[in-house]
Amino acid sequence: MAQENQLPIYRVNKEHEKLHQATTFDQVVNLVMRNEQERLERTPISKRQEGDAYVEKTLNDDLELSGYSVRVFHKARVNPNPWNGFFQDVVQDLRQLKNESHDFIVFISDEQSENQNIYCFTGGSAFHVISDFADEDFPIQLLVRFIDPEKIKTARSRMLTGSFYARSNFFRGAHSISVADAFGAIWKDVTATLKDEVRADPDFSYLFESKRDLNCEAKSSFKLKKRVGFEQGLTLISKLETILSRELTADESMVLDLFETFQIIKSKPKKDEVKERILSLALSYINDETSEFDFDVCNVEYEKYFEAEKYVVAYKQHRFEFTSHPSGKDILDELKNLEESPTSTQELANIKINTESSLGEWHTTKGTLYDHLHGEVELNNNEKYFLIDKNLYKAKADFLEKMNLNFISRLNTDDLLLHTDNSSQFIDWGNISEGEYNELYLQQPSFVVADRVTLKGIEVFDLLYFGQDNKIYIVQVKNGLGSSTRDACSQIRNSADVIENAINDGQTEKLRELYRLLSRTTKVSYHADLQRIMRTFTEDEFVNLFRNNERIYLLLFKYQANNADLSRLASNIAKFEILSTADYMRMHNADFKMLNIAS
Repeated sequence: MAQENQLPIYRVNKEHEKLHQATTFDQVVNLVMRNEQERLERTPISKRQEGDAYVEKTLNDDLELSGYSVRVFHKARVNPNPWNGFFQDVVQDLRQLKNESHDFIVFISDEQSENQNIYCFTGGSAFHVISDFADEDFPIQLLVRFIDPEKIKTARSRMLTGSFYARSNFFRGAHSISVADAFGAIWKDVTATLKDEVRADPDFSYLFESKRDLNCEAKSSFKLKKRVGFEQGLTLISKLETILSRELTADESMVLDLFETFQIIKSKPKKDEVKERILSLALSYINDETSEFDFDVCNVEYEKYFEAEKYVVAYKQHRFEFTSHPSGKDILDELKNLEESPTSTQELANIKINTESSLGEWHTTKGTLYDHLHGEVELNNNEKYFLIDKNLYKAKADFLEKMNLNFISRLNTDDLLLHTDNSSQFIDWGNISEGEYNELYLQQPSFVVADRVTLKGIEVFDLLYFGQDNKIYIVQVKNGLGSSTRDACSQIRNSADVIENAINDGQTEKLRELYRLLSRTTKVSYHADLQRIMRTFTEDEFVNLFRNNERIYLLLFKYQANNADLSRLASNIAKFEILSTADYMRMHNADFKMLNIAS
């Protein structure tokens, strides 16, 4: 009897920039496999493994394909067994031990299908071959047609905004995705139970040999958690295509709305237009001191990226190394200082970012600078797009409309803005950097400056103001309101976690630790002034500032003129961050305010 396996099924995105000119099944497959071969050829010989190249396998003559085009590729990877080194000085005549692993990728197209879609499934590590070419919309479109939305098992999302780059949720029992869960999330991995209508479909009867619930999984691929044979796999792909061809029901559309707050953009001309726009903004930042570049930097494999020990940026013969993950501005500032800094968007497009890890090559990431950029961009026709994990998205109109109305409502009720009667202590912000602005307060009474001083990785505040009766202001300072507002709001939320938990639990050791850190640090250029300020308190007096006063968490920012109409704020990321932070602070029963301090 033939062996059965669970099959992760991908649909090839034929609109991919490397595939869009291919017109036949064989042309698409050849281009995908050529891309893998070119990747191998770029790998230094010293890092290649025995059997690294894929080899196409000949199909059996008696295989029943029923009108399908099928091509199968295989490679066997041979690695030294780690026990070799362990025993080499212990025993005699130890033969060379090796581990052999096998990778498969199978391409399939239904010749009778009207749209000539190309699918594939993989085994071993072959998903790396297809991952860049996978149609990300395919698994979600299937998911909403298959699942019971009240029975979500696991869900992992990439966050457009908020404290997290990504979230993983594992539920003890049945769970449904709420509007709050979905707001601003791009879903990367969802496992859920199939609904009863699917189980009742006679075309799937071979899958349901027991009465147990059957789950399916949507990542870049779609997978039913059931083992099937090769010919059953072909039948399954045909059935999936049939299911995708029908219109969504009203209930399915509601589920899709939760999973697709953002619409993925597949048009190559539009993607090229956005890429040129973003790289032009980067070039302007390099050449013009007044320009801004407001993009996060992160790899698609964000877990490996954040766990890396070194971040290496390569431009022509130049190499920049960072020991913590750099921002877009950090990278461009290094390029700006070169005598031969980039002069074209094409030169920027060729910049590479690699990570290094002591855990080995499988724990590293690589890609172009553009592959790593995440943020919001507006085109000349006022269309707004979001670049996340190398994919381009456009928010659904009602998502942005609801968020904007909520933001304006909160502004109009003075729920978010600090009243001007309480703001006279803050200095107007001229044409200086964030760091320079913070240091203006070193000579101001009733202020503590703690910019770039971190308590176990958390910057608790940039400024602390304690000059009003019964109030203290815990301040984060930000130049502008854009994608970088994410960082400031994240710091405010982290700060509230430290301070509010310490006060509410009656465990003030974190605040005492902060006092000692501020009193002794020499890691900032202004440390002598900071130590002078801290000598005006005892440790208990510092703790009591937080314990005995109303605590107001303040986002102090410079945005156009200080009377600028914030209801016209362009950055959707900034608006979402501000609203999310205000809601988060309510959980702590803490007050969050904003103040524009532009001169």
